[in-house]
Amino acid sequence: MAMKRTQATSLTDDELILLDVLFEGDRTPAWLLRKDVFHDQWLHFPHEFEQHQLEAVLDQMTQEGILERSLCQDEGRFFNMPCYQMTRLGGELWTSERKADWSRYATERYDELPSRRPYVMIIATTIDTLDNFWAVGCDSKFFSYTTGKIQRAELTRIHNCNPIRWISFPKLHLLTAELDHWMGGRDPENEFDAKRQFWRTASELMKFFETGPR
Repeated sequence: MAMKRTQATSLTDDELILLDVLFEGDRTPAWLLRKDVFHDQWLHFPHEFEQHQLEAVLDQMTQEGILERSLCQDEGRFFNMPCYQMTRLGGELWTSERKADWSRYATERYDELPSRRPYVMIIATTIDTLDNFWAVGCDSKFFSYTTGKIQRAELTRIHNCNPIRWISFPKLHLLTAELDHWMGGRDPENEFDAKRQFWRTASELMKFFETGPR
């Protein structure tokens, strides 16, 4: 089932699906293949491109300035392999089609302290979004948190942490919290999704498609 769109551009539904998973970072073609990988990796309806079609579409979108191609610098099996990322033009097209409300955008990253205790870093574009993510995450047991240390920051630039490379946010709000465990608890009532007023992925963004920017 295709996700909602405004039809503001000439992009096809399948091309938009590619942008849905490229908007926040670069991907190698191997992570964009339709069969076996796409849905499990991105929790998103797959596109209909076969491998040879996918490669041709990525090249065409690069020629049109929607994507740019580089070599993957992450260590691992994809090191120095071609990868694609969205340009500012691509981001503007995607934003207009998915009605992305950037005041609600947030993302989280996980790591561990020298003591090996896990922690989460939440990055959000507004303080209201940050507070909602943290509160809903704790209430729904999405985060395994009881009494760990919490730190907050309000920054205009986060070194190596800008969540979207093709868009400049005037201010970012940051919360780091020490967690009890890496994994949270069960959420049988789906409280997390019901109460969240933020989005991290294109699929989560659809909750706000009809309401528009707040």
